Amino acid sequence: MPNKSPDPIYVLRGHSGPVTTVEFFDNFLLSGSSEGEIFAWDLETFRKRYTLVGHNGKGILWIGHSQNTVITQGRDGTVATWVLSDDRWQQSGTIVTDSKAFCQCSLPTHGSTVIAAPSGQDWK
Repeated sequence: MPNKSPDPIYVLRGHSGPVTTVEFFDNFLLSGSSEGEIFAWDLETFRKRYTLVGHNGKGILWIGHSQNTVITQGRDGTVATWVLSDDRWQQSGTIVTDSKAFCQCSLPTHGSTVIAAPSGQDWK
C-alpha cells in the first residue's frame, strides 16, 4: 500500500482560478493563476500582502525574480517587470512577444538582469 501524503502545514486561499506557477522571493511566496492574478503571500503571517495586476486577466505562465525585480510571463503575449515602490508593486516595463505559450527562463541572482523572450520570428 502506498504511503499517505502528509497533511499541509498551511493552505493559502485566495485565487479564483487554479495556481499555475509559484516563486519564492525574500519573505514572500509569489503565486500566479490561470485567471491572471499574481499574489505575494507573506511567509511570516501566511496572508496575502500584495496583488499584482497585469497581463489583461490572462493566465500567468511563469514568475521569476532577480534582485529586487519580479518578472512575469502571461498568456496575453507579454513579459512584465515589477518593482516594489511605496509599499506597492508597480509594473516597470513590458516586453511584447508573439508567444502565448510557456517560455521557461533562468535569471542570474547577482549582476545584471537578463530577460529572454520568444520573438515569433526566425533569427537570421
